[in-house]
Amino acid sequence: MSFSSRSGSGGKRYWPIFWQCKNNQASAVDKRSGSGGLSWVVIGVGVLPVCAILQGYTKVERMKVLSAVMNQVTAYRLWQAPFAAKKLAPVRRYNDIGKARRVLDVGCGPGSNTEYFNQSDYLGLDWSQTYIDYARRRFSRDFIVTDVCSYQPPPGVLYDFILVNSFFHHIDDENSLRILAKLRDLLTEDGYIHILDLIMPDDPSIARTLARWDRGDFPRPVEKWRAMFSVNFEPVVVEPYLLTALGVTLWKMVYFKGRAIKTDGRRQVAELQDRGGNAPV
Repeated sequence: MSFSSRSGSGGKRYWPIFWQCKNNQASAVDKRSGSGGLSWVVIGVGVLPVCAILQGYTKVERMKVLSAVMNQVTAYRLWQAPFAAKKLAPVRRYNDIGKARRVLDVGCGPGSNTEYFNQSDYLGLDWSQTYIDYARRRFSRDFIVTDVCSYQPPPGVLYDFILVNSFFHHIDDENSLRILAKLRDLLTEDGYIHILDLIMPDDPSIARTLARWDRGDFPRPVEKWRAMFSVNFEPVVVEPYLLTALGVTLWKMVYFKGRAIKTDGRRQVAELQDRGGNAPV
């Protein structure tokens, strides 16, 4: 399947300029053939041109294309570049991250957040060997290829700063709760979890369209995020915020900061339906 093999509205074909990502190097080419469509990234401002070209595709086809594109480190970094610092803005506003002693970065990708923790004992986890290989080369820090639920820290090791950036909107409710319970048990008594994730807006908008087109199938309303996180963590901060470009809101995000709730038994998944929040954007 190639980008140019599908017609747009009225039968119009798209002949965009693409970046070919190969060995993490980008070179501009005019893609007018149908070969190798999954290895190309549209030149432009991140997701908007990609989604415009994929309008004629089914949800499953879009996810396959975007997943193949985002598995390229160069493509992922270009996608994230306009927003990476803005995403972390509430974390930096509410915390002196220079005082973090031991940091666990869950779903760290190619080390998108690593530079903020040069002074800390840092470990990044991600399932992608490609991302982790790149992060190790670039930062010379500790990274592990693993599913977070399979990760076992060394005896006696806990983390006072756990960061989960744009991860849970890829995970269904049941598995999200299982991961959150695991992270609760990795947190020190004086530590905090810091979660940033994608809100599904209520009203029709560019932000809602982009949330639906995202690779993750589980963007949630802010009330559901609050409820889900509060099963295992006592909320300290729950703050929705906007990511904009040229005055247009492209993404709605939520920042959650919480302390571990220590209980004798796991809270039931049913609590997710019983809890609510009230922090609209």
